[in-house]
Amino acid sequence: MGAVSTRAPGLLNTTRLRKRLADPAALKTPDHQSPIPPDLAEKEAFGKLVHHMCSGPSHLLILTRPEGTEDVTAAWRTLMGPCDPDVARREQPDSLRAQFGTEMPFNAVHGSQDRDAASRELALLFPTFKFSDEVLEASLGHGAEGAAGPTEARRFPEDMD
Repeated sequence: MGAVSTRAPGLLNTTRLRKRLADPAALKTPDHQSPIPPDLAEKEAFGKLVHHMCSGPSHLLILTRPEGTEDVTAAWRTLMGPCDPDVARREQPDSLRAQFGTEMPFNAVHGSQDRDAASRELALLFPTFKFSDEVLEASLGHGAEGAAGPTEARRFPEDMD
């Protein structure tokens, strides 16, 4: 799962991001920020981050890849760059965090650490979400029961490098 802050003007309109991502699956507002997982709530900067994330809408993205291709989590994390925008500007100046992040923890984008974390975050933010068979097979490697729920999943374009 990924998240893009609307406090980073122009980020969603960049050709690079639009070329690589489908439309956001949903828009979330502050009332969708809870309940907060206990492991995250204990982090020192978490309160500051939650305040920032709730200060305006965020675009939450459910990212998938066709079966047999690169792991979407790794691809998204590469596109985001290092967590700290200052480090990102030095080490990966073309990354999203280098271009749109300001300072920690306001680094413009979020990405799940791995598939397990993505599953937990999706369950938290989209409790009624049901994957279609095609999307689940592409992202998790097995079939699903039921059709897509009230939130629609969009495919990650296949042409991402």
